[in-house]
Amino acid sequence: SKQGPKNWSVRLMNFLNRTYEATITRALKVKKVVLGLAVLLLAASIYLFTTMGGEFVPTLDEGDFVIQPVLKTGTSLSKTIEITTEIERILIENFPEVDQVVSRIGAAEVPTDPMSMEESDVIVTLKPKGEWVSADSKDELADKFKEALAILPGMEVEFTQPIEMRFNELITGVRADIAIKIFGENLGVLSSKAAQIEDLIRNVEGAADITVEKVEGLPQMAVKFNRSKIARYGLNVADLNEIVSMAFGGKTVGSVFEGEKRFD
Repeated sequence: SKQGPKNWSVRLMNFLNRTYEATITRALKVKKVVLGLAVLLLAASIYLFTTMGGEFVPTLDEGDFVIQPVLKTGTSLSKTIEITTEIERILIENFPEVDQVVSRIGAAEVPTDPMSMEESDVIVTLKPKGEWVSADSKDELADKFKEALAILPGMEVEFTQPIEMRFNELITGVRADIAIKIFGENLGVLSSKAAQIEDLIRNVEGAADITVEKVEGLPQMAVKFNRSKIARYGLNVADLNEIVSMAFGGKTVGSVFEGEKRFD
C-alpha cells in the first residue's frame, strides 16, 4: 500500500534529506576548511591515543578492602588475635566509612591456601561512597588506613580486594598484583637477593605495599641456666626446661573427644 505524505516516517526522511542537502552544499563551498578540520581532529585523536594510559584488564572496584597484616615469623596465635583485634578497633573507631571488619587467621580445616599463624586477612566492608567523610577515593582511604595502623609496631600491611586477592593467588600463587620470583636452592642467598630487590624497587613510582616473603629464619631463644643458683633452690635443669617450653609452646595434658574428633 502507498504511504501518505503525512506518515511520520516519510516526514522524518524528508527532514533528514533537506538538512543533509543544505549541510553538504555549504561544506562543498568551503572544502579546504572542512578537510583541514578533519585532518586536525585525526591528528589530535592519534596524539591522544598514544599518550593515554591503558590496562590489559582494568581493576574492578569491589567496594571493599582486604588488609593483610604481615607479622614477624613465629608470632603466636594469641598475639596475632591481639593485633588483628586492635586493627579492627582502630578502623571502626576512627573511620565512619567502615561498616564491618572480619579477621581470618591461619589456614582453614581444609586449607585452600597455606597460611601460618602470623598471617591473617582482615576483610573490611565499606559503606556507600555517598556516606564517606574521611576521603574521596579508595586510594586516599587506603592511605588514611595505613597512617592509622602505623602505630602498631613490627607490622607491614598489604591492601587488596577480596575477589582480586583470590584471583591473583589462583593465577600466580601470590596475592599481590605484581610478583617477582627468584628460584634457587640456597635459602640464605634467596633471602639476601630478595632484600636487594626490595631496596631497588621501593622507590619505583606506583609501587606500594612491597613485602618480601619469609623463606628462612625463625625467632630463637637461648636459655642459659645458672647451675649453682638452681642447686641452691633444689631444682634441676630438666624441670626448668619443661617449664620454659610450656611457657612458649604449651603442654598437652590430655585429650577431649567430640564425636569422632579428638583434640589435645
